[in-house]
Amino acid sequence: MFRFAMTLSLALTAALITGACTKGAKTENNTNTSQANRLAQSPTSILVQPTLKGDIERISLFISTAREAAKNNKLQEAVGQLQGANKEVDSALTGKVRLREEFEALKSAIDRTIGAVERREKDADSQLAELQVRIGAIKTMTP
Repeated sequence: MFRFAMTLSLALTAALITGACTKGAKTENNTNTSQANRLAQSPTSILVQPTLKGDIERISLFISTAREAAKNNKLQEAVGQLQGANKEVDSALTGKVRLREEFEALKSAIDRTIGAVERREKDADSQLAELQVRIGAIKTMTP
């Protein structure tokens, strides 16, 4: 009788633990998955929005990609990324009056950096870093 009671209690305990762990894990997993999906979608949606924040994020992406390409000695790719950033600055200048001076300064800095990268100047990386600082400053001025 004792052996039967011990076996029954052991089986019942194992079933409870297994059931409790399985149900708890599914709820937590679903919550984490939905949070991860929301976080993954938010940066992408900012990049495609035709807003000031979207313009700034696209310019920032172009500049950081250009700097990475320049570090890997892919200078034509870096120039192409900088030209893309220049086009985004032009589109930002069409309607944004509030940060016009900052965008115009960024545009002239991008033009100087394109020339430096094409000529393979030594200070091209520092100019690319300056572009990242400039776009970072514009980001902080944007609500």
